[in-house]
Amino acid sequence: MNYGETFKNIRISKGYSLKEVAEGIVSSSFLSKFERGESDISLSNFYLLLGKLNISLEEYTLILRNFQPSDLEIFLHTIKHAYEQNNIPFLIDIYYEEEKKWKIHSLDRYKCNYIITKSLIRDLNGDFEITNSDKDFISDYLFKNDFWGYYEFILFGNAMSILEYQTIILLAKEIISKSKFNIKIPKNKNELIRILLNVVIYTIENDYIDDSKWFLNYIDDLLNNTHFLYFEKTKYLFLKGIYQIKRNQPEGIQHAQKALEIMGTLGDANVQNNHKLFLKKFI
Repeated sequence: MNYGETFKNIRISKGYSLKEVAEGIVSSSFLSKFERGESDISLSNFYLLLGKLNISLEEYTLILRNFQPSDLEIFLHTIKHAYEQNNIPFLIDIYYEEEKKWKIHSLDRYKCNYIITKSLIRDLNGDFEITNSDKDFISDYLFKNDFWGYYEFILFGNAMSILEYQTIILLAKEIISKSKFNIKIPKNKNELIRILLNVVIYTIENDYIDDSKWFLNYIDDLLNNTHFLYFEKTKYLFLKGIYQIKRNQPEGIQHAQKALEIMGTLGDANVQNNHKLFLKKFI
């Protein structure tokens, strides 16, 4: 990737001269060398230069990739699509590819990638084994990280099906304590809400109602300060209703049915039917 050339293209498209952008940060000659790929630049100065162009680092990165998805986005989209298509052979190919990358590079993310791919294969084919060492690797990786970013959110969300209940609860509380600042990024906050909604389902299904209440209260706080996310708010209302049914509170059925009506209004019949089947377990 030619970082300098991308910067130059953005600068020219916005009508700025070298002198205008470089002034007060670096010399014009130095910036010119960077744009030609003849010199590197410090991150702090580069961030200031982007500010001169009124462009964020995220926007610059997207342009640098020619508006193509990142490796992580491609991987997640690929396994999601293969899973939805029940394409076990393709998932197995992905599993072996990520395992090969792990053996070559010894990077944790490649091993995590092939383990969550294995978990999807096991969901489709119960004969595919998830070892205790696989489970331990995922949980150890998540516990040892003091900062959870988008990747850790995605990893935990995809690994819940292979982890023990108590491990899920502990990690869910870890994700809350370790992401207090980066959930200011909307993408991360939205993913955290989706994950915690799934955690509530686990708590309800395992009859840990006190845990259900704790996570529902936390999700409520997140949603109160969030615009949009209408489906997540509807699912919260539905799970709150299920919780109230479990507590023998009469308003629970009303809340759950109201949520189902909203799902129908939003036009997703499959989602609505799946939630109707879930509700039948409790009434």
